[in-house]
Amino acid sequence: MTRIETSSTLPARRCPGRAIAFAAVGAVLAAFGIYQIVVSGPALRAAAEQRLQQTIAEEDRAFCGKFGMREGTSEFASCSHELAVIRANQTRRTEGDAQGLL
Repeated sequence: MTRIETSSTLPARRCPGRAIAFAAVGAVLAAFGIYQIVVSGPALRAAAEQRLQQTIAEEDRAFCGKFGMREGTSEFASCSHELAVIRANQTRRTEGDAQGLL
């Protein structure tokens, strides 16, 4: 039987090209992330705000419409205003609860 001996005294191979490639990929990903935050962030926030306003308008139409208040009437405007007050109060309660829990 032949015995093969290995030596662990050989220095570990280093591949500087691989490290540079990983660094380059990391830099590209970081740059893309910063771009998304700086450039796309405001547009995404604006789109989210628009969706929220649309959802609120649909809720107002559905709720006030149940009571015969049509959009464009003073009754609808009053109903919509009161719903906005209710939403604001709920937001304050939710924020107060969150602060109490933290």
